[in-house]
Amino acid sequence: MDALFNELKSHYDYIIVDTAPVSLVTDTMLVAKHADCFIYVARANFLEKRMLDIANTLYKEGKLPNMCMLLNDTDSTKGYGYGYGYGHSLKQEPWYKKVFKM
Repeated sequence: MDALFNELKSHYDYIIVDTAPVSLVTDTMLVAKHADCFIYVARANFLEKRMLDIANTLYKEGKLPNMCMLLNDTDSTKGYGYGYGYGHSLKQEPWYKKVFKM
């Protein structure tokens, strides 16, 4: 594995490795010593919270240093913050327009 990453580093500025979820297999931990940064991708309303505890523990123990969290599949029309319509009542759409929205 060391020889592979040394060879890749001699040819590329950036190397992106997609591994299996941290808790399932040890692939991530084998690649860890070669990584400059870890991006932990979590899908909104899908990932179980206990899985975040595993990532947090690995980060605190220094096994996944310089880890960033990325939350994807969020609904930007809900919640507070980015978006329009703050303080205004929004018009209710019929169900068929919600289903066939592009």
